[in-house]
Amino acid sequence: MNRQRIVVLGSTGQLGTDLVEVLRLDDKYETLTLTHADCDCTNADEVVKVVCNLHPNMVINCAAYVRVDDCEDRAREAFAVNAIGALNVARACAAVEALCVYISTDYVFDGSKGSPYVESDPTRPINVYGASKVAGEHLVQQAAPHSLIVRTSSLFGKTGARGKGGNFVETIVAKAKAGETLRVVDDMTMSPTYARDAATALVELIKTKADGIVHLTNDGACTWYELAKQIVDIMGLHAAIDPVSSKEYPTRARRPENSALRSEHAAVGLRSMASAAIVVPCYNEQKRLDVASFRDFSDRSHGITFLFVDDGSTDETLQLLQSLQAADPTKFSVLSVPQNQGKAEAVRQGVLAAVGSQPDYVGFWDADLATPLRAIPKFVDLAERRPDLELIMGSRVKLLGRKIERRRSRHYLGRVFATAASMILGLEVYDTQCGAKLFRVTPFIGALFRKPFLSRWIFDVEIIARMIQARRGKNLPQAHRVIYEFPLMEWRDVQGSKLGYRDFVRATWELYRIHKHYFRKREQ
Repeated sequence: MNRQRIVVLGSTGQLGTDLVEVLRLDDKYETLTLTHADCDCTNADEVVKVVCNLHPNMVINCAAYVRVDDCEDRAREAFAVNAIGALNVARACAAVEALCVYISTDYVFDGSKGSPYVESDPTRPINVYGASKVAGEHLVQQAAPHSLIVRTSSLFGKTGARGKGGNFVETIVAKAKAGETLRVVDDMTMSPTYARDAATALVELIKTKADGIVHLTNDGACTWYELAKQIVDIMGLHAAIDPVSSKEYPTRARRPENSALRSEHAAVGLRSMASAAIVVPCYNEQKRLDVASFRDFSDRSHGITFLFVDDGSTDETLQLLQSLQAADPTKFSVLSVPQNQGKAEAVRQGVLAAVGSQPDYVGFWDADLATPLRAIPKFVDLAERRPDLELIMGSRVKLLGRKIERRRSRHYLGRVFATAASMILGLEVYDTQCGAKLFRVTPFIGALFRKPFLSRWIFDVEIIARMIQARRGKNLPQAHRVIYEFPLMEWRDVQGSKLGYRDFVRATWELYRIHKHYFRKREQ
């Protein structure tokens, strides 16, 4: 596979950080990062040397001088980075025939239009920062035969704007927690945009081979006051917020009164991020549950939540899960099953509870993280690109370039079981038992999980049997057309967390029960 080499300049900034993470989720890209220390965009010779040595297919220039008020006093520095620096990068891209992607801003407009700006609206900046970015846009288009100008607005994200020392969301949360009364401007309208959303949309835009100028923001517009109220409400904080006029907070740089953006390109824009609720069945996981991995993943992910099902644990698992939930109730929730009923029932109850929050997708993931959490966004991305799929199953196929650590004895037992399962289901299935699965939430999801499973051990096979059964006599695509086995990049056999040899004997008996219940009646 020929991978596209992409260089991200300004890779540790607010957008650059998320952009690198999103790009690295896709195996089609080789992503290289450059910080200011690696490459100073104001040094033309250095830029050409670095870019020519790397010889990328594309350079995404996120480097910028973003302190809007400071730009008024340091116009030379602002233009050196935002305009001349952009020109240097564009010329280097031209030298290696690479696409030059330049990140611009809503501040290229004066804000007098009274409605969201589109790409064809004439620019008219009212501050030095905006003027330097307009100059950068023109110079990039002049110097690079292949260029893409991406304008975004009022970015906020986990990383924060390094040049500004944080972002608006962090500032509001910190002041609200400190009990301060907040006074926020209510006469300036913009399109606040989550950096992760912008990064994801930009990667999708790149795939379309777009060029020219494109606006990428989250939907809608609001004032800074309205945004502050939403932040406080979402965080569950109690803080007084007073709306004030911008005249009460004079700044060195004038700001546009209404710089909201929208795109006039029907096929281009920021789609709403898909949401996925992942059920994690837990039984006596107190010592083994990798809480740090769940927290770290949740900090870096967007739209993915976890529902932990404590299946009657006899240790302190429930208390551990409740503390995780208390730390971030927006990402973690807990369902407690008083008595141990087995993984099948824990998953079933968890999925039914998770569907109640109306996610786009629901799945289940083994608590031992034999399949790493970083595979979840890949499952979701595949589901978004393949709307025909209803079930994506992790598959432990040991191929070159993949790290599947499975004991040989278990591998061969698994192959015997998979062959038997395939015969019963009438489907060529390689791996039914990997504990990583994602379902599209459709009206049929209830048919899969409404009733308790016959099987305590191999309910994964029973789910597929139910999918087959639900399609009988209906004008629906056959099961083999809506189920996809996703070859995992990584999987490790976690000691003490997998079924033993006796369980394979039980599984054989349960295969017979599944066949008798779901298929024998039809044969008769």
